[in-house]
Amino acid sequence: MTVRQQIWDWLPARRDRRRTTVAPVIAAELGLPVSLVAATLLDMERGGHVVHDRRGSWHRGVPLTKPAPDQPEEGLWD
Repeated sequence: MTVRQQIWDWLPARRDRRRTTVAPVIAAELGLPVSLVAATLLDMERGGHVVHDRRGSWHRGVPLTKPAPDQPEEGLWD
């Protein structure tokens, strides 16, 4: 599973004041480096896949597309 998919699956579907979804918390929950999570969130935001609310938390946007079965999944740095 890609980092993008892990983050998207973990994020809430909409703003949730009871759940903190900033990059360091996401990274800790998923066991990933904060720098990788932050870079991935910014990349996903450009595609509309995540939304950054005014309180600083993130939530889901447009669903990620699944790669075709005959194509390998691309990573953030590919």
